[in-house]
Amino acid sequence: EDLYHAYPYPDKPMDMTISGQNIKDILEYSYSYLDFVNEQLSLTIIDETLCTMWQGFNYEIDMNQEPGQRVMLDQIDLTKSYRVTMTDYCYRNYKNYLKNAIIHESYDETMSTLIAEKLRNPNYRISCSDNFVVKNR
Repeated sequence: EDLYHAYPYPDKPMDMTISGQNIKDILEYSYSYLDFVNEQLSLTIIDETLCTMWQGFNYEIDMNQEPGQRVMLDQIDLTKSYRVTMTDYCYRNYKNYLKNAIIHESYDETMSTLIAEKLRNPNYRISCSDNFVVKNR
């Protein structure tokens, strides 16, 4: 029940290869529709489930810049290809940025099923790196 409340969506993972430019475009889109109001990050018109966060590289979002110019990627070459996993939900919603994506596999299991499997393993350790910063001044 706790897992359902934390991740109630029936999303399934997809394994694909996309370009560094695709990654930047998706992040730029996500942060184009966010703003700071009274020192709090707030949404404007984007569905909050489409605000993406990435692991595996460092990046910075500078909210002082104009939308479309806010994302600075570290260790990502915009012209190179990267193998990533994202949910089918993200893929469907960002498909217009991913026209040249190479889909390697679409999984049958939902994310919540995969998360539950990981959590049942007593040796599994959750790890998350602080790999991005959002600047507002």
